[in-house]
Amino acid sequence: MNYYDLLQVSKDASHDEIANSFRRLIKQYHPDRYSSPDEKEKAEKKFAEITSAFNVLKDEGKRAAYNRTLEDDSEISSHEDTKAQAMQFFKNGLYQMNTKEDIRMAEEFFRKAAHMDRDNARFLYYLGIAQSKLPGKKRTAVENLERASALDPFSAVYKASIGQVYLESGMKTRAIKYFEKALKLDGGCQEAIDGLAAMGIKRKEDAPKGLLSRLFGRK
Repeated sequence: MNYYDLLQVSKDASHDEIANSFRRLIKQYHPDRYSSPDEKEKAEKKFAEITSAFNVLKDEGKRAAYNRTLEDDSEISSHEDTKAQAMQFFKNGLYQMNTKEDIRMAEEFFRKAAHMDRDNARFLYYLGIAQSKLPGKKRTAVENLERASALDPFSAVYKASIGQVYLESGMKTRAIKYFEKALKLDGGCQEAIDGLAAMGIKRKEDAPKGLLSRLFGRK
């Protein structure tokens, strides 16, 4: 569901139409209206999605950039360089993530880049990283990070990133598994070392570099 669908307006809706719809919807989905924990949780998620959509569509620059991500692939002329376009989407995603700190917009750009260049592990990696920062998307994040890792099986960072998502989800056993896989590929992978350290696990100082779980001990 795109931002226009979330706000229940057309793609050519005016600013006032978007604002009016937003005000109506946040009243409808305000979490304080619900007493059931399950309903409140669903309302909170919907409220956050609606707010994020409005924050993009109320800004002319962000809206124009978002509209470009919605373009149908069929509109791309056959003579255009698809990979070059995918790279531009990817760069736009990096800009939104690192400069604007707009993770939802970054995800849209990374998703478009990954769709246009399906065998690019880097695009999938950043798509997974962006999704891991969004509510309710950690499972999809792991799927895309797994795809990135399958395309580039020798990347320790990709495996460590999967471990980090599992760690953030409270799945420590799976997290350890992927951190150890990362260290098997690169004993100095800082992402994996930091992830294990966050769980109170560190490498024994006198152990050779790059071995598996027998090299780890509790603090």
